[in-house]
Order: sequence, then structure tokens, then C-alpha cells
Amino acid sequence: MRMCTVSDLENAYEAAGSQIRTMDETVLKWHKEMTDDEWKKLHVIILTAHMPRPGLLSYQYFSKLLSQGQEGEQIIIAEGMTDEEQATDLLLTHIIDGKVAVAFFQDPWRMHRDLLSDGGELYLKEHKLVANSPTK
Repeated sequence: MRMCTVSDLENAYEAAGSQIRTMDETVLKWHKEMTDDEWKKLHVIILTAHMPRPGLLSYQYFSKLLSQGQEGEQIIIAEGMTDEEQATDLLLTHIIDGKVAVAFFQDPWRMHRDLLSDGGELYLKEHKLVANSPTK
């Protein structure tokens, strides 16, 4: 098995830089055609496969560009989607869920996690799981 070398990582750095510069030049052209209000309301949907999600280059780029600390508000990652209509539906779901989260929970991020997550976290803290000590 061949090991990764310094030159492989240098090549990856150069490839990443090339891809980022291309994205940046393209987005600059779009930005010039947008009003300030349109730019402030910009949402980005990144269509990707599952495995490269952590550290995904396009996510890193748009996170820096839009000053977003996490996925879900202006940047949405759509794993396994290739259809524009599905991606648009996902974007609209995020927008509506954000409004519901504020209206019902006063927390814009509340609908970005499982509705039962808080109850589950508390229950798991307070209760022993029987599967850890089966009786035979």
C-alpha cells in the first residue's frame, strides 16, 4: 500500500486553491449582479454525496464568504440530491422550520434537531439502560 507523501498534500493544497479561486471568481460575478438586499438574503444549497461532508471545500468557502458558523441557516448541505426541485424543497423546509422554531420555541435552531432530542437527552441522563445489563 502506498503512503501519502508531502507532495501529495502539496498537490491537494494547490487543487483546493484552484477550486476556491474558481468559485470565488464565479460568485463575484453573481454578487455584482445582485442588490445588497438580495445578497443579504442569499441562501446556498450544496449538493454532495455523504462521505466528504466534514471539511467539504465548498462548505468551507461559503462559510467564510457568508460568515456562517454552522450549516442550516444560509448554507444548506443536501446529501445525495441531484434534483433542483428536491433541493429547492429542502431550502424552503429550512426557511419555514426556522420561522416555526422562533414562533413556538423562541430558538431559531430548535427545528434543526430532532423534536424529541431534549427529552431524550434528559431521560438518558436520569435512567439506566437495561440493554447494558441483560439477564440471561
